[in-house]
Amino acid sequence: TANDPWGTNAFSFSREGIYSIFPPEKLPPEVPTPEVPIIDTEPPHSFEITVDNEGDSTNPQPLLYFETEDELSGMSYYEVRVKEEIFRLEKGETMPYRLPKLEPGAYDISVKAFDRAGNFNESGVEVKIESISIPQITICPPVLNPLEELFYAEGIALPNSKVIVFFEKEEKLIKEWDVNSDGEGNWFLVKEVLVKSGIYKISVKTEDERGTISYPSEPCFVKVILGAIAIGPWIMSYKTLIWVFVVILILILALIFYLIWRSRRTRKLIEKETQDLKQKFYKEYNEFRAAIERELEALRKAKTKRELSEEEKEREKNLLKELSDVKEVFTRELKDIEEIK
Repeated sequence: TANDPWGTNAFSFSREGIYSIFPPEKLPPEVPTPEVPIIDTEPPHSFEITVDNEGDSTNPQPLLYFETEDELSGMSYYEVRVKEEIFRLEKGETMPYRLPKLEPGAYDISVKAFDRAGNFNESGVEVKIESISIPQITICPPVLNPLEELFYAEGIALPNSKVIVFFEKEEKLIKEWDVNSDGEGNWFLVKEVLVKSGIYKISVKTEDERGTISYPSEPCFVKVILGAIAIGPWIMSYKTLIWVFVVILILILALIFYLIWRSRRTRKLIEKETQDLKQKFYKEYNEFRAAIERELEALRKAKTKRELSEEEKEREKNLLKELSDVKEVFTRELKDIEEIK
């Protein structure tokens, strides 16, 4: 009988042949039926996007509601495009989708729904975010000399909020500061601003506790006048520049006077040494000449009394030559000493 509770005859409908009988636990495994691939060329169903700003038109992160189906291959994921950014959401992720923080303005948001076969359908919606209260600038200096005064501005904004002050020139941001308004919305800024001459635009925005940023305020324009000169990254006032030139001039004059004094001192030293050398040279020359003349005088006296011997004659001749040579050497050396001066 068959292995069932009704005692069915397992061979009543069998033909002749050889059969294999297995206990239930040793039956051969069943061959799975192969899956038939599904060909899906249809995109997911069309869908709409609902925007929920949660009752606040200034909400910087409104919610988006959207969903669709695909009967053949099934849904895979969504792509949300916000400005130039694309965010991917897998099917089943938490809905609604909260947009990233946006500043006030109108934005075209698009959502693509992809099925498992890669087909997609796209839907779009415009999201408008209104600005919170726009701040004001009530005091702004028309002219600023940054080397002699500080930059001061004040105004009103949302109470207890952050105020962002922008300092721009030719649409290029030069500086940015954050200050806080008080409980009545008053704010002020005092800063040292070292910038080059020109016309600068000052504007402010408000940011509340949610991070919502307002539209910029009406700008004010400041004319920066520099009684100064820019040297690379440094700015030097003309007054400071004059003092620098005066100091440099004094140093140059002091150096010139020092060189003149040193030159004169050196010259005096040379003159003194030259004079001492001349005196010493004169003394030695006179002593040497006197010694030769004494010896010649002795020979002349001897000549008046007798005839000089050959040796004495030779000696007289040599002494006269020595006297002439010494005089010539003295004259040449004296000329060299004079040239040293």
